Amino acid sequence: MIGSVTPFTPLARAAALALALAAFALVYAGFVDPLIDTYAADRAQREATVERLARYERLVKEAPAIEAQLRAAKGQRVTGLFIEAPSETTASALVQERLKAMVADSGAVATSFFSLPVERRGDHRAIPLRIVFTADTRSLQRVLYAVEAATPALVIDKMFVHARTGRTAESPRPLDVELQVVGFMRAF
Repeated sequence: MIGSVTPFTPLARAAALALALAAFALVYAGFVDPLIDTYAADRAQREATVERLARYERLVKEAPAIEAQLRAAKGQRVTGLFIEAPSETTASALVQERLKAMVADSGAVATSFFSLPVERRGDHRAIPLRIVFTADTRSLQRVLYAVEAATPALVIDKMFVHARTGRTAESPRPLDVELQVVGFMRAF
């Protein structure tokens, strides 16, 4: 029986189909899928590059206007931020008087002031002061708000709040507060 063909059994056909599908899946997973992923990544990168290029071109067109705004901003003096005083000692005294008034207006009682060494920070000088006072919660809140809203600008660098020892329920100011406040002066 040479030349006779034996028909495949259903099991052999299923095995052959499974083998063909497995070979196709291997070829797809090994070659086609990575090519598609690479193409998609390249396309996304190209679109991002085109978008970035368009933004850069807009910035280049706007550059003269931005530079003019920057030159104008550098030429303006910022008011209200810096202490205007002829010397560091005078600036320190001004900040001290301002703090003393803030504490008194809030209902707290100042017990001491300390002038700290002036620090040079780039194009300005920091004028630090330490103030110690007693307060209740409401007056402490008022002092903090006053410092935050002060003109010229003041910054609280450090703050320590302690409950007074041996306080009674009738104590009008149950907190001991120490603030280190910094004002700023232009370096001339």
